[in-house]
Amino acid sequence: MKKLMNRSLAAFLALLLLLELAGCGTGIKSADFITEKNLMENASMKDDGANNISNGKWSGSQNSFLEISFPRKVTLNTVVLREKGAHIRAFQIQIPSGDGYKTIYQNDKVDAYRYCAFPEVTTSSLRIVVTDGADFTLEGIEAYRITGSKPDHFRVTSYVVTDSIYDRAAISEKHFDVITDVILFGSLSFDKDGNLSFQDKEISGKQIGGQQVFETALRNIRETIGERDVHLYVNLLGPDAPSEIEDWNKSMYAKADLHKSAMTGDNGKKLIRSITELLEKYGLDGVFFDWEYPLRKKDWKVFDQFILSLDGALGEKKLGIAVQSWALKASREAIEKIDLAEVMTYDMFDEDGYHSPFYPCAVTEINALLKKGFQKEQLDFGVPFYARPTDRAAQWFDYQTEAEKLGWSGNVATGPQQVTEWQGGTPVQVTATSPRYYNGCQMIYDKTAYAMDFGLGGMMVWNYAGDLPYENPLSLFRAMETAISQRS
Repeated sequence: MKKLMNRSLAAFLALLLLLELAGCGTGIKSADFITEKNLMENASMKDDGANNISNGKWSGSQNSFLEISFPRKVTLNTVVLREKGAHIRAFQIQIPSGDGYKTIYQNDKVDAYRYCAFPEVTTSSLRIVVTDGADFTLEGIEAYRITGSKPDHFRVTSYVVTDSIYDRAAISEKHFDVITDVILFGSLSFDKDGNLSFQDKEISGKQIGGQQVFETALRNIRETIGERDVHLYVNLLGPDAPSEIEDWNKSMYAKADLHKSAMTGDNGKKLIRSITELLEKYGLDGVFFDWEYPLRKKDWKVFDQFILSLDGALGEKKLGIAVQSWALKASREAIEKIDLAEVMTYDMFDEDGYHSPFYPCAVTEINALLKKGFQKEQLDFGVPFYARPTDRAAQWFDYQTEAEKLGWSGNVATGPQQVTEWQGGTPVQVTATSPRYYNGCQMIYDKTAYAMDFGLGGMMVWNYAGDLPYENPLSLFRAMETAISQRS
C-alpha cells in the first residue's frame, strides 16, 4: 500500500493538492447531509473584548476566544467550523465547569471545513479558543446533536499484512469486535503471464514459504474471529517495473505494460480462473487490487476491461480496489462493478507537511471520488495507523510507538525517534528528528463520526499492526468503536 515515491512525485502531489484547495472552496454544505437543527440559531456570540464579530464571522489571533451563549440549555455532540484560509493551527472547545471552563475537545487545524465530534454534553454556552496560529477569520460555526447516523452495514475494514500476524500473539481479539472486514495483504501476487504465486517472507530471521505464511495468518485470523461476522478478502499485487528504471513516470509505464500482459488475452483468462479458484479453495469473500498507479488512459482501459471480466466470473464474491482520485481514470461502467473502494486518504501532504489532516482527506478527496462516479456506500474512508515526517522523507512510524506522546488529542510527535529506512534495498536503522504527523484518537473519532454522518460505506485502516491492544485507552480501533457506539 505504501510505496516509496521519489521527491519529484511527492512535490507534484503536494502542488496538485494545494491548487485543488485554493480553487474549490469547501465543496460541501452541512445542509447536504445533516438533517438535525443547527443549535446556533438564536445563539449570541461575544469575543474576548476585541469586538471582531461581524455578520456571524469572527476574526482573531492566537489565544483569542469566542463565547457562544444559547437561549436555553442544549445537548450537543458536534461542532462544525469553517475558516477563511488555513491559519488556525490548534484550537479547543470548552464549556463552563464550576468557576471556570473545561476542555471537551481539542485538535489541530480548522481549514475550510472542520468536523469536531465528541461525547454528548449539555450546556448553556461554549467557548472556542484558538491556542496556536496566525490572524484568522472563522466564517461559519454550527452546533448539532447527531444520533442514529450509522448507516446499515457500516464497515470497519483493516488491511492486515500477513507476516505481521504469523504469530497469533500479535492479534488483539477485541479488535475484531470493531473490525468487520479484513484484507490480507502481502502474500500473493501475479506476474506478467497471469500466474499467481505466494511471496516468501523473512520472519524472526528465518525464511518461510509464502504459502505457509498465508495459511498460518488466515488460520490465526479465523481462530481469533470465532463466531463474529467478519469478511475475509485477499489483496493481489501485480508485477513491478524493473528496479533499474529510476524515472517514476517511466517506471509506472513499464509497470502498466506488465499489467496489460497479465490482464489481457489468454493470460487474463488464466488470471481470472486462478483468482476464482483461490477464493474457493480458501473460502474467501473476495479479492482486492492495489495497483499504484495506472497513469495513462490506455492503462485504465486495460484495468476497466479486466474489472468487467473478473466481475462476471466472481458471482457473489466481492471485488475491491484501493484508490486515490488524482490517478483515477476508470470508466463509469467499471466503477459500478466495484463493490468496495478503499480510499487512500493519507500520504497527502499539505503545506505544513501533515500527511492526513481532516479537510483535504474527508472533504476534498471524498468529494472528488463522488464526482467521478462512486456512490457513498462504495467508499471506505482510509485512515493511517502510522505517521509520516513533516519533511516528507520516505519514513513510516507505527502509531503504537509514540501513542503515549500524543495522548487522546495529539497528532504531532516531536523529538528523536528510531525508524527503519530502506536504502538501496537494505533496511537501515536511522534516527529521525523531524516532527511526525499521526492521526491520534480524537482525529480517528472525528473521521469515523463524519464517515457515518455523511453516509459513507465505512472506514479503512492501513494497517492493523500499527495499533495498540484494544484494552489500551489510546487504541485507535477503540476510538473508532467509541465514535460508532456513541452516535448509533
